[in-house]
Amino acid sequence: MSLVRVLVVAGCAWLHAQAWAAGPAAPPHTAPDTLAQRVMACTGCHGPEGRATNDGFYPRIAGKPEGYLYHQLLNFRDGRRQAAGMRFLLDPLSDAYLRDIARHFAGLGLLALGGLVLAFVVS
Repeated sequence: MSLVRVLVVAGCAWLHAQAWAAGPAAPPHTAPDTLAQRVMACTGCHGPEGRATNDGFYPRIAGKPEGYLYHQLLNFRDGRRQAAGMRFLLDPLSDAYLRDIARHFAGLGLLALGGLVLAFVVS
């Protein structure tokens, strides 16, 4: 056996022994699968309560009908409605996932008092 092969085999054996001695690898960190986590990407543009932003560019989604929101999400995901950012975010999401997001924002009601709009959760 050549010296190079001996060194390669010895190196592999050493690496294997180090990995074995270290024990099992820690599981990868994953984000919790909560509704708050699911809508986090939405709130970056639409605001934490889905009430739109001060610049008026992103629409209010809070309190709109669930079916309407769901179909808009489908339209963005499936390319029938154009917005590159929305398509990128929604492309990997299932219909059920989109339904959950639509239900969440539909459940955020709006109350207008003298020009002031307050968001509240409808249970």
